[in-house]
Amino acid sequence: LPGAAAAVPALPLGPSAGQMPQIGFGTWGLQPQEVSTAIRAAVAAGYRSFDCAPVYQNERQVGETLSALIAEGVVTRSELFITSKVPPADACSRHRTERALRQSLHDLRTGYVDLYLIHWPFCVRSPEPGRPRPWPLPLEDQLGYSAEQLREEWRTIEALVATRAVRHAGLANIGERRLAKFLASPDLAVRPAVVQAASKREGP
Repeated sequence: LPGAAAAVPALPLGPSAGQMPQIGFGTWGLQPQEVSTAIRAAVAAGYRSFDCAPVYQNERQVGETLSALIAEGVVTRSELFITSKVPPADACSRHRTERALRQSLHDLRTGYVDLYLIHWPFCVRSPEPGRPRPWPLPLEDQLGYSAEQLREEWRTIEALVATRAVRHAGLANIGERRLAKFLASPDLAVRPAVVQAASKREGP
């Protein structure tokens, strides 16, 4: 709908003067063959914020669709707010985190993401070659929470923000006590702009 995006209120993202639409479109659960129809319908309905992640296994299709909509003049990149996330299997290594971001940028067909989240505040085992990563993650693949590891991963995120390939950074799926401990770190060069948490509505 023309002008629909303008009606979606925005939230300020800290001192950076950036803003994020209050309402976004999640891509979790979309099968690759469903993405084009769903994203086009979402954009037509006024959505401009899209929540993505490599583990959803559809970032390439999301990128193809958004790129096509930009080429068609339906929307501009500056109107979009694209979120991606560090895959848990890549969150224990600076090199693998950087590589994961490069892959997401390639798949999403963009030079930057508006928001990059640490998907889970712990590491997981890397999948065996050729074996798809199940989601949600099985407990036997989870290597546990470490405050030190999370802080080290955040240093990598801070470096990525400095490159401008990541405009804002944040955390997802972190508990209140762990978040409070993290925010108390005295040497945070970049503070989380967003803390994403799932909220499930039960019933009709």
